[in-house]
Amino acid sequence: MGQIAAGASHELNNLLGKIIGLAELTIDDVADRPEACAELETLISVAEQGARVVGRLEACSGRNIAEPRRFDLAALVEAACVAAEARRPDLAIVRANPAGPVWVLADDSLLRVALDAVLDNASRWGASRATVSCRALPDIAGDRQAEVVVQDDGTGMAAEVLARAFEPFFTTRSSQGAAGVGLSLAQAALSESGGRIEIDSSPGAGTMVRLTLSKSL
Repeated sequence: MGQIAAGASHELNNLLGKIIGLAELTIDDVADRPEACAELETLISVAEQGARVVGRLEACSGRNIAEPRRFDLAALVEAACVAAEARRPDLAIVRANPAGPVWVLADDSLLRVALDAVLDNASRWGASRATVSCRALPDIAGDRQAEVVVQDDGTGMAAEVLARAFEPFFTTRSSQGAAGVGLSLAQAALSESGGRIEIDSSPGAGTMVRLTLSKSL
């Protein structure tokens, strides 16, 4: 598995490197078009984020891959919701987030991969609505945590699919281009950071995903 992950990382990083390079060259050709420049800058940013994640596919072989840092969980959740609304216009996303920041300590790039995967899954599993909440949990015996909960009204998952949800490269949508690594990477990264990810789902009852992270001062 480690050799497969390393080989996949190498090949995918080569492709992402070409995308970044071509986008950087094209920016000079559209310098007089601000909207085009902004779109290319977004493309470069997303490709660079993808390169960082791909470079950590070795998580699937059990090696340490998380790079925890302090960041505002509420801001990351909002950014993920905005991006999901652009990708999935058929999915109505309801926010239940705090007005101020929620500082946590985790790998932000892998957490974003997890949220993107969760919101995309909601749409692909028939959801028309998803409620996304983010909050700091009460401190209990020195245990400082925060959580993100995504609840959708989709078709839900059968028990056999739910049992394999965190399995590396497992997907029921390979024909749609899904790679099946988002949730497995998230589980490994959250575990390394002292957090966890849980899924509650059954056919006809939708899906609830809860991500728990360590709070930061």
